[in-house]
This record gives sequence, C-alpha cells and structure tokens, in this order.
Amino acid sequence: MHRRSTTNNLIDGEATLSSYWSPEDDAFLAEVEGIPGTLAEGRTEREARNAAMELAETWRRVEERQEQLTLEEIVTWMGLDQHAAERIRASESVSHQPPRRSLSAWSKVLSDLEQR
Repeated sequence: MHRRSTTNNLIDGEATLSSYWSPEDDAFLAEVEGIPGTLAEGRTEREARNAAMELAETWRRVEERQEQLTLEEIVTWMGLDQHAAERIRASESVSHQPPRRSLSAWSKVLSDLEQR
C-alpha cells in the first residue's frame, strides 16, 4: 500500500493529509492526521482527499465557534456504530458530564476509550 502525505493549510494552521488505495474498500481513502472523523473515501484519490479536507475544515469551523454537540450528533457525524455509541454512553467520562460538549471534549472521550 502506497500512502501519499502532503501538508495543507487549514483555517488556523497546517495539517498532514494522507491518502492511499484500499483494496478492501475498493476505493481511495484519505484522512487528515490528528483530526478525528476525517477519514473519507472516493472513486479517485483527488475525490477522497477533497472530502477529507472538507471534513477537517468543518471540524475547524465548529471548534472555532465552540459549538456544543450531543453524543448522538457525534455518533452520526463520525459514523460510529451502535456498539461504539453504547461504550461511550457507559463510560464514566460521559455519565458525569454535561450532555453537550465541544469537538475537542468528545475527541478526548473517544481517545480515553481507545486507550482502555
């Protein structure tokens, strides 16, 4: 698998955009490293890379406005399955916090769960 990485300018800085062909998905995949929820696919590498950058730019705009999102909004936006959603709901970090949080706060919850 050949992975191509480039540095792209985003709203408030730079990010590394990686893309590669996935035989399992029969598609090109691309993601912006360090920004959760930016994995995108496309029929062409350009289509996948553009979709990943669009997701990253959306993430940055939402963070900039400090929007607060519910767990259901995060599950939908990030394309998480129901098993992942249930794990998040059951975690201590969710049950003792407000139901709406920033993307950064949700990212920390997901990262904490992955480390368990």
